[in-house]
Amino acid sequence: MKLGGDAQVLQFNLTSDFTSMGQYTFSSLDNFLAGRVNQFNAVVPGSDATRNLRQMAFGAYLQDDIQARKNLTLNIGVRYEPATSVTDTKNRLAQLIDFGSATATLNDTTKVHALFRNPSLKTIAPRLGFAWDVRGNGKTAVRGGAGIFYDSILVSTPFVQNTAVRVPPFFNRGGLVGSSTLVVNFPDAYTTQAARLAANAQLEGIQYDLNQPYMTKWNVNLQHELFARTSVEIGYSGSHGENLVRQIYTNGRLATVTADGRLYVAPGTPLAQPNFGRMRYRVSDATSDYNGLTAGLTRRLSGGLQAQVSYTFSKSVDDGAAALGGNDFTNESAGGRYLSVKDRGLSPFDVRHALVASVNYNLPFGAGADGVRALLTKSWTIGTLIRMRSGYPFSAFSGVDTGLQVQGWAPEYPDLAPGASPNPVLGTVAHWFDPTAFVLPASGFIGTLPRNSIIGPNMRTVDLIAGKSVGLGGSREFQLRFECFNLLNRANFGTPQQNVFNADGTIREDAGRITTTSTSARQIQLGAKVVW
Repeated sequence: MKLGGDAQVLQFNLTSDFTSMGQYTFSSLDNFLAGRVNQFNAVVPGSDATRNLRQMAFGAYLQDDIQARKNLTLNIGVRYEPATSVTDTKNRLAQLIDFGSATATLNDTTKVHALFRNPSLKTIAPRLGFAWDVRGNGKTAVRGGAGIFYDSILVSTPFVQNTAVRVPPFFNRGGLVGSSTLVVNFPDAYTTQAARLAANAQLEGIQYDLNQPYMTKWNVNLQHELFARTSVEIGYSGSHGENLVRQIYTNGRLATVTADGRLYVAPGTPLAQPNFGRMRYRVSDATSDYNGLTAGLTRRLSGGLQAQVSYTFSKSVDDGAAALGGNDFTNESAGGRYLSVKDRGLSPFDVRHALVASVNYNLPFGAGADGVRALLTKSWTIGTLIRMRSGYPFSAFSGVDTGLQVQGWAPEYPDLAPGASPNPVLGTVAHWFDPTAFVLPASGFIGTLPRNSIIGPNMRTVDLIAGKSVGLGGSREFQLRFECFNLLNRANFGTPQQNVFNADGTIREDAGRITTTSTSARQIQLGAKVVW
């Protein structure tokens, strides 16, 4: 029987005034050169952007290994992980409790002692595992397990920090959206349009009656020794997430559902929350599902050679994985296309195929050498690491606010052209995907292209490591290492330009163009270390 626990005192002192002097965004280079502003955001003078967040987190577990049979071991356990509420030492927390209210104003925010109601007091997580030596000879084993795993919402979580700061009356961040009826003054909006800025408050919110996020996980794998020091493994793992936190925009324009199931916003429809600007809300209603099949071959150190190769075939889908805007993932920003509607699709971290292989070899040269010859030839080790994976998925965006949800807030999706594939990959740097596979929706219609339907560039790297050890007497040793990362100097590309259309409905020249890499170019480094 094993038991244990821990206690953590958490504190996070932060200042969130990164737009204190204003931030301009432009929808294109041409608009930037012409001074046509898409959005201007700034912290209103008098705001207190500092918080001193405090919380305590606890963990306790009880575990027992039961020898059910000579060749069968059961592992049974339970874990409890409560946390205290998120508070501020100077009581500067507030919430707009009814965050999606159509009639709410800045005066309806509520000062709160805790940022949200604490959902963690019932986080009892059972676990069960087993290990079965099938024939009792140690050559074939089946292992598996299942359990519940809770995700603690702590002050170290970035979206907790955001929502702890950016709420009146302690803080006010305003925003102006350029349109045919509103010209944002550039570069003087902070002073010349101060009143309008303050009247268009942007709020960050988190569900006050938050549900506790958790994952149910399970796995089983078979290991078999083929021959001495060489084994093969085949396994399956899966998980299902509930109450996961995602970000939505609550201040869009209400749509009706047409006869063919399309979301349509009529001209002149006002914002759902006319007293506010952008409203970003974190809700705990998302789910996720993962299934993965793994296979591996391992050779333990023998004759100076050690090798391992593993392959994973998997799929992950969810309702929205990001909760902090564009900072969670480089290939996906947070928020659904329409209010709280869920955008079920591939997870931004979904990888269909992944292969990792490593080989290390202790070179046999100079085994019987001495003197200078031994110094040059003895105790060399060489190794390589090979990593290969398929690309991460991403979405194509129209770049035009046909659905009238305010450009720059909710993502704007195009429609799929008749007969076209939702994953129209061409595979070139100039055009990773075929932009003609998409159609700009008619005015008022919200696009229907599935989220994360396009698979991005794959990744391939080979790393090489060579090292030598020289004994200095006793336990002392001098180590010399040569390391080369991305040995083949392969260009592994990043996510391409995702916006497809210009404002006039024509296809952008750079639609699908790749301008970044996901790994660095070849890097070589030498290292030396003395161990004593």
